[in-house]
This record gives sequence, structure tokens and C-alpha cells, in this order.
Amino acid sequence: MTPAVIPPIGSVVRPTVEPNNFELKPALVQLVQKEQFAGTSSEDPYLHIENFLLFSDTVKINGVTRDAILLRLFTHSLKDDARRWLQSLPQGKVWNQAAIFLQGLTTNTRTLVNATAGGSLTTKTPEEALDIFESLASQEFDNAPVTDRKTGIIKLDGYDALLAKNDQLMQTQKQQQQQLDALTTQ
Repeated sequence: MTPAVIPPIGSVVRPTVEPNNFELKPALVQLVQKEQFAGTSSEDPYLHIENFLLFSDTVKINGVTRDAILLRLFTHSLKDDARRWLQSLPQGKVWNQAAIFLQGLTTNTRTLVNATAGGSLTTKTPEEALDIFESLASQEFDNAPVTDRKTGIIKLDGYDALLAKNDQLMQTQKQQQQQLDALTTQ
């Protein structure tokens, strides 16, 4: 049996699946549509994505990838300006997005990405570029606090910053106590 060819919706390229193996249940589509994102300034896009993923994680179908489910369901989660924006994007812009992402990286990180690519990432196909990004994202990096010194300022993680502030407050309190003691003896 030949996989079903699904026409793209805007920029969304949906993987093909066996037609008798996949169906989005109307109840799930309705649930997602109740929480649609319109793209207004009062909406939280991160909360929308979090809720969308929560709903989509309730669907598991043997032989159907998570991406196939997400890409079919996502357009139902948008409305108004957000849906028009998604549909206005040209199809198949994976490489363009990867190039924009690469340009936004720091020089050191860009060098790491290019080294992982075995030269320049721009020589890779879009699929290879995504594989490289996924590989790098899945690696565990040292999460030690960064202590760059610039003009006498030390960058600290949250815990170290609290400890430093506490030490500063203790020193101020000690100085004030010494001044009070000196006034009392006078």
C-alpha cells in the first residue's frame, strides 16, 4: 500500500503515514481548538506550546511518529493572526532557519557547530544540519558557574550571588555595630 500524500498547510511539511493507521480523534482536535493561540500580545506563546504538547502527548499510535502527530495537530491550535502567519511562511525553510540560528550563535559556539559538522555547517543538507543541532543539544555540558571578569565584575550563578549579598549585608551590619559601640563608649 502506498503512503498517503498529504498536501502541505503553509510551511508545515507533514510526514506521510499509512492512511489506515492514523486518525486524529475529533475530541482531541476539539480539545486543542479550545486552547487556540491567536498571536495577541496578551497571550503567552510558551504556555500555549506547553499546553499543546500536554494535549498531544495523550496520543500514541504504533507506527506513527510523534512528529507526524504534532505536525498534523499543531495547525488546529492556532487561529487568527497566528494561523495566517504560519500559513504565509514558505514551505521547506529548514535550511534558512538553520542559517539564521547559526548566525545568532556566539563565535565559540558557531566554531563548535562547524567543527561538529566536519568543516562548515553550510555544506550539509538541512536534515544533516538538524541532526547536528540535535546531537549537540543532547550532549551534557559542564554546568559550572561562569566567572568572567570584566571591569571588576564577576558573573555568578543565583546561589553564589545570594551568598555574596549575604556577606555584604553581614559586613555592613558589623560596621554599624562598631560605630554604635564607639558612640556608646563616648
